[in-house]
Amino acid sequence: MCYHTFCPEVVIFFFFQAEDGIRDAQESRGLGDVYKRQEYTPLERIAPAVEHLRQWYAQGETRSLAYRRDQLSQLRRLIAENTDRLAEAVRLDMGRHPSFTKQVIGGCVASCDDCLENLEDWAATRTTRSAGPPAGENVCQVRWIPRGTVLIVGTWNFPNPLVWKPLASALAAGNTVLVKLNEVCEHTSRLMASLIGSYMDPKAVTAIQGGVEVATEVLRQRFDLIFYTGNTGVGRVVMRAAAEHLTPCVLELGGKNPVVVAADADLNIAARKIVDGRFKNTGQFCVAPDYVLCEEEVCDALVLEMKRAVTEFFGPDPKGCNSYGRIINERHTSRVVSLLQEHHGGEVVTGGDYDVEECYVGPTIVRGPRPGSRLMQEEIFGPILVVQPISDITAAIKHINSQERSLALYVFSDSEVTVDQVIDSTCSGGACANDVIIHMLNDVLPFGGCGHSGFGSYHGEWGFKAFSHEKGVMLISATDEGGTRFPPYETSSL
Repeated sequence: MCYHTFCPEVVIFFFFQAEDGIRDAQESRGLGDVYKRQEYTPLERIAPAVEHLRQWYAQGETRSLAYRRDQLSQLRRLIAENTDRLAEAVRLDMGRHPSFTKQVIGGCVASCDDCLENLEDWAATRTTRSAGPPAGENVCQVRWIPRGTVLIVGTWNFPNPLVWKPLASALAAGNTVLVKLNEVCEHTSRLMASLIGSYMDPKAVTAIQGGVEVATEVLRQRFDLIFYTGNTGVGRVVMRAAAEHLTPCVLELGGKNPVVVAADADLNIAARKIVDGRFKNTGQFCVAPDYVLCEEEVCDALVLEMKRAVTEFFGPDPKGCNSYGRIINERHTSRVVSLLQEHHGGEVVTGGDYDVEECYVGPTIVRGPRPGSRLMQEEIFGPILVVQPISDITAAIKHINSQERSLALYVFSDSEVTVDQVIDSTCSGGACANDVIIHMLNDVLPFGGCGHSGFGSYHGEWGFKAFSHEKGVMLISATDEGGTRFPPYETSSL
């Protein structure tokens, strides 16, 4: 493969290092005293690390359910025993309130428990319907085989669940795992790497840290599956690298997640849930509501309820509210601010304030920007919520179907007919009625994208399946030659 064309794209898109921006942002928040340079993995150690994982997988130990249980138990201990430390690391990286982070981390512990409780059932061989007489006496089975050595690429906005949850699935399925931690959330990644080294069997799980050069070298290696969470541009880069080895991928990407609010919705409940979902983690959330399509007869009332919710949640001064976090670094802050500075044609009904040096953008609601504006064309991934009045539900569906497919879709209505109409007439990775985000917290549902928002699903049993190969097996009697299968052929045998 010629990497002269591939590598520049990685440099443009992949894991923006932005080290100076991170340091400046941390010092402006009074965190300079705790800043330490992240220890990057030397490039020459990456290929041997992958080979080491391959060799351990080849020995067959990871196929044992007892070994898988042991590693899952260790992962559970890692998370549960270090919840406070992990929450503090996220606070240092993003200014996020530890209570919220601990709730998120609790979901990671629950995912480990789910794997431990159901592993035997998930891994059991399925005996299916036998084939017809031409095959002779037979038994048909589906056996779940580990993929082999897999790569999990972590992200910075939710570094804990977007590493621990797929790692639990990968271990439950019997794989060895290379984890590429994200360099942008440097406090969290440094701690996670240390904990993986302390708790997990190094023959089965290895953590890699680094920026563009490390990421590029990691993608040169051959894996049996790549699991990536992040933006669509990097998703394309990952797929190009994977194509060299015909490596399958699970891509959890993003997009502009729409919310449809019907005239019969409870506007107070809808506003509170939408505002909470949009500004949770300062809008840096792949399933956060991106824009609202509200029937115009109730749009004014909805916006008023949203403004009230912002004040209720974050007070008159969100910048000083410890429940309202910060954007990850100055580069991302500047990008979000540029969306507001564009002549978007909309009305800023609340918020709009910012401080780039402190990585702060206030919770902002913009009503009615131009359809061609960046606010309506780009994934915002920040604390800006767009509200667009629409004539009716049919118009909302038409608009949604004219856009790229999103990771999530939300609808608020008191009518089951309207809810079904919106969900069944559109295509998105997942959907939720009369709430936002919480569908992805339910491990009995598959979580994943479609089209522009990615492909492949995980969580619970879906994660086990994603990191497994479904091997079709047919067991035929050794003494059965299958009747008339062999030549010479006669007309009567056809």
